[in-house]
Amino acid sequence: MRPIRIWYEKRNRLKYVSHLDMNRCWQRLLRRAGLPVWYTEGFKPHPYINFALPLSLGYESLCEAVDLRLTDDGVTNEQAAALLRAAAPADLPVVQVTDPVKKFSEIGYAAFAFSLETDDIPADEAALAAFLAQEAVLCEKKTKKGTVKQLNIRPGIRSMTITRGPDSPALRMTLAAGGEGNINPALVLGALRQQSGRAFETARPVRTALLDRDGAPFA
Repeated sequence: MRPIRIWYEKRNRLKYVSHLDMNRCWQRLLRRAGLPVWYTEGFKPHPYINFALPLSLGYESLCEAVDLRLTDDGVTNEQAAALLRAAAPADLPVVQVTDPVKKFSEIGYAAFAFSLETDDIPADEAALAAFLAQEAVLCEKKTKKGTVKQLNIRPGIRSMTITRGPDSPALRMTLAAGGEGNINPALVLGALRQQSGRAFETARPVRTALLDRDGAPFA
């Protein structure tokens, strides 16, 4: 028995599929692919699979990861990837299958990109610079118990930039992810709009990378 890590993308219509439904989707996909996956024991056996980070509804992703174990050590990563690609839908392309190097608990940051709809990039860049120059960025967050607490999200913002591409500019941000320090991009966008007075109209949110606590690519 050996562990593998499956890297895949979540595109187009799948951005409306919840994390819970993605779990069900992967259970069906693994059965369709015919991989020798290790199942839990008990009354209702199911594939033991572990996802890196839940993705907010409405977001696409280029860097989703799921861990599982194979009961047949003779199946190579390349063979597993081929079986999965043959069974996966078009909006869920399997990028590669690798041996896990780091634990999911070592994820420290996630990078996001948003298409930015603007007619004044210099003004947006100036507003963003002023926003990031603050020592504290306070916003309100609703807890699971229904109460509202004030949160300083500035320490969780590793970087934010506006890049100019051939099609449209993009707002990019790298935020704390995983554990107690997880920062939702929606909180950051809301605070940026409120404090800057700029619209910062965005579209097509995409999670582009996972990083470890030192900011290095997660593997």
